[in-house]
Amino acid sequence: RQVRFVLVLFLISFLFSCNHEKEEVSGTITMKEHKLIDEYDGLLHSVKDIDSLYFFTDKYEQMLLKKEAPPEVLVKLYHRAANKFYAYSKYEVAKEYFQKAEQTYLMAGDTLMSIKMRGNQAVLLDLQGHYKESIKTFLEISDYFQKTNDTLPLAFAYSNIGVIYEEMKN
Repeated sequence: RQVRFVLVLFLISFLFSCNHEKEEVSGTITMKEHKLIDEYDGLLHSVKDIDSLYFFTDKYEQMLLKKEAPPEVLVKLYHRAANKFYAYSKYEVAKEYFQKAEQTYLMAGDTLMSIKMRGNQAVLLDLQGHYKESIKTFLEISDYFQKTNDTLPLAFAYSNIGVIYEEMKN
């Protein structure tokens, strides 16, 4: 339990401590798209049950896809949905949305955030007991951080690998 708490703590600190600049942003976000994301954010804070979360997330995703919203808008929905499903301990669904966010960040030209979404997926794999897959994913993202000489996220990846090995030992 304590090891998992530390792992989650690392995840949270990782998500909020790393500032970065977008590599390249394409497309523009309209006021309607901004309004839809703001509405979704408001709903996320008021949703009290998992069924409503499924319903509203699907509804807003379909609306944005129908409007052919740019990746910069879609990724906000996917990332926020993943975090909310994670908070409800719906790890499989959270992983699905982190995967969508990963791919959409790539389309938006934000490689760093895409890699961070892979890190979130690695944490979820660990929480589900898929230790080898989690370690493999952390090793993949550590390669990126080594190449970019980004030491804080690199330390995050390696410390999580250590935590996973400790869990496997117990």
